[in-house]
Amino acid sequence: MVILTEQSNVTSGIEVQEKLVSAALTLGNIIRSTFGPRGLDKMLYKSDGNTAVTNDGAKIISELLVKHPAAKALVSLGHSQESTCGDGVTGCLLLATELMREAGRLLKKGLHPLIIIDGWRQALDTSLDVIVDSRKSTNPNNISAVAATSLVGKGAEGALETLSSLVVSAVMEVAASLPEDVGVMAEHILMSKAKRGSMHDSRLVKGVIFDKRLANDKIPRNLESVPVALLTCPLEFEGPTRDSEIEITDPEQLTAFIDAGEKYLDEICEQIISTGAKAVFTTEGVDSRVLHSLSEQGVFVLSNMDQMELKNLSGATGAEIVDLLRSLTIDDLGEAGVIHVERRDGIEDVEERIVIDICPNPTIVTIEVGGANDLATEEVIRGLYDSLKATTLALRDGYVVNGGGHIHCSAALAIRSIAEGSGGRERLAMESFARALETIPFTLASNAGKEGLDMVLELRATLRNNSKSIVGIMSNGDVGEVSEVMIPAESLISAITGAFETASSLLRVDQVISARGD
Repeated sequence: MVILTEQSNVTSGIEVQEKLVSAALTLGNIIRSTFGPRGLDKMLYKSDGNTAVTNDGAKIISELLVKHPAAKALVSLGHSQESTCGDGVTGCLLLATELMREAGRLLKKGLHPLIIIDGWRQALDTSLDVIVDSRKSTNPNNISAVAATSLVGKGAEGALETLSSLVVSAVMEVAASLPEDVGVMAEHILMSKAKRGSMHDSRLVKGVIFDKRLANDKIPRNLESVPVALLTCPLEFEGPTRDSEIEITDPEQLTAFIDAGEKYLDEICEQIISTGAKAVFTTEGVDSRVLHSLSEQGVFVLSNMDQMELKNLSGATGAEIVDLLRSLTIDDLGEAGVIHVERRDGIEDVEERIVIDICPNPTIVTIEVGGANDLATEEVIRGLYDSLKATTLALRDGYVVNGGGHIHCSAALAIRSIAEGSGGRERLAMESFARALETIPFTLASNAGKEGLDMVLELRATLRNNSKSIVGIMSNGDVGEVSEVMIPAESLISAITGAFETASSLLRVDQVISARGD
């Protein structure tokens, strides 16, 4: 009986596991050299001709065109870690690939996949217990350390103190404005390229920034304490939705028709002025007569905005988005401390940048990143986004742990201690999990130019002699104190758990059936 087509290919036995392990290690080797504060960058040359230079694991795996199912599972793991925690993607993938390497060795020794998974699960529980026992409650000092730790190695070392303080200030500013039951998210902080200066010129804007040209030179360009109105309706005469004709038989009718249109536009201006609004933003168009009239009365007007821009402006100023002008009231207005228009010479023409700043209680703020090099600025922005995700996660979860491989090595020691009391084959799997955890300090030391094995042995001995010491792999690759290196506890828990689950699911595969024959 023929069940599969002739071109179908079935792979069974140990050969399946070897291919899965090989695919996982290939992906891991691509990102291994990017890990840690001394990690190197990858240049990504995309199919559309654009180039990106980065050592961000999430960015790298998002650009890779992965074909093998095992590698796709690891890419999916990286995306899950990125969406959940925003940071720790590279470490998570390295741990998963090392678990697959260890699994390949144990399978060759004759261990059943389910025995390996059982041993790993016991080791995972021990690791999580170590994290819970070692975690610390968040405070202003370790929140700053989380922000700085996440920025290290992301091209931001030149202005690390400046950028990390901006991250903390932005997060705290938004957290103070949000309701107590709403946690601050990285999405509450926007990024904008200054396209000038250096990273030290970066600044926090308590509001939003728009790169747009104003339609009229008479529009005021410097306003303070500005009531803001947000609209999604046009400020112009709206024609009929269907084609129609108006028959005019004498000049008086034409004059009356024109007067009626002008009266309608005047009423638009009067409605806006009556609310006390000094700045109007709308997603639709604005008639030139309305624009001129409002400008003459000192009202700032900006038209043709995107819906997302209007939503961000609403979060910054507290203004309600109104769909109909006749529904606009004084209660719908928000407030901006300053509206300032910056002019600068562009490549082809004069460019204008609208800065809405010093908003009283903003739930949306912006970090303007300095730097004239576009590629370098993009890498800094990616680092800032990771730092924001880590900082907001630590703030919401309330706990942090020390990084630098300290927790990984401590967990490995605890796993080995428990494994010594196990008489079954699960002991071998538990020891393999411990070795996989130690790949984190090993890689940190190796990427810093040190001998990874020597540093791991030294770190292991130091922690065994004094379990209370906060030591790990420092940025120069040596073993030393890492009390100022902080990462969110939830990020580490997610990374270790995700690596275990992904490796376990791949380990359960005993047969690969390919309909294409490859």
